[in-house]
Amino acid sequence: MKNCIVGMLLCCLCWSCRVEPQAIPYGEIGCAFCQMTVVNPQFAAELVSSTGKVYFFDAIECMIHYQADHPTTEWAFALVNDYFNPHQLIDAAQATYLISSAIPSPMGANLSASEDQFRMKNTAQEQGGETYSWTDLKIKLNQ
Repeated sequence: MKNCIVGMLLCCLCWSCRVEPQAIPYGEIGCAFCQMTVVNPQFAAELVSSTGKVYFFDAIECMIHYQADHPTTEWAFALVNDYFNPHQLIDAAQATYLISSAIPSPMGANLSASEDQFRMKNTAQEQGGETYSWTDLKIKLNQ
């Protein structure tokens, strides 16, 4: 019986320390950077530290600024929602980003992301704006 209890406690401990993304609890949590409530699935983002701590953001620019403010933290995941497929988290490094005044985002950077590079570039041509890679976007926003 004692071994069973110890085993169950170890399982619970391992389960709680998993390093993986979580579903964003829209309308229930504040942005880790600006404290605004995370409500819009087209612009939300998420970071997961190497220790498994999850941070939610109401806008991509909040996530980028948070990372810049925490340069020594190791991130297991940096995820953004796909503008064209809300609620679908994608790898931030693989996304194409658009800054367009025709697509206002929660914090005013007019920033959206998609894993569909072709569609994002078409949107930039149709709506106006400029596309960026993850690396170029971080440089632009942290200047």
